[in-house]
Amino acid sequence: MLPPSSEREPRRKRIDFGMVILIFIAVAGGLGVWLLRGPERFFAILGEDALLILKIGPKILAAMLLAAWMRLLMSEQAVARWFGRGAGWAGFARAYAGGAILPGGPMTAYPIAAAFGRAGADIGATAVFLASWMLLSLNRTIVWEMAFIDYDTVLQRLLITLPVPILIGLVAQATGRPSFADMAEGERR
Repeated sequence: MLPPSSEREPRRKRIDFGMVILIFIAVAGGLGVWLLRGPERFFAILGEDALLILKIGPKILAAMLLAAWMRLLMSEQAVARWFGRGAGWAGFARAYAGGAILPGGPMTAYPIAAAFGRAGADIGATAVFLASWMLLSLNRTIVWEMAFIDYDTVLQRLLITLPVPILIGLVAQATGRPSFADMAEGERR
């Protein structure tokens, strides 16, 4: 039996304004390739894109499932206690460490950040998590940077960027924006 309509979560838009813009750009780009380079080049690019979708599609699906399962397995109280506004500097430190050690690309990080945010993490801690993942990723640093760039340059970049995730988190909190959980609660009303 469904809950009363006032208690159900609102329907989400399937296509938002950002999606419309992306579709427009993709169609315009495809049309440009067709007109300037011909249908052969258009279909070659389309085939390459299809292979890319087949390659990354399973990764995106796995990351989204992981994020959904994490949200179901972790109680909102635990997330709020560890990463909520009341967690203070310790919440920032956990988010900072989590972002730095998280392997994988955006297909992993963004669904996890969204799941934490929806489960009650503070917007500042979520911003720290994402900034730490973007700037301090140990996986990227060890596998890519240290393989191609001299160690002194890598160390200098790391030292320069160490405080940045915390600063981003503080700015996110200072903007007065609500947490993801507050926004989700507002959507439910």
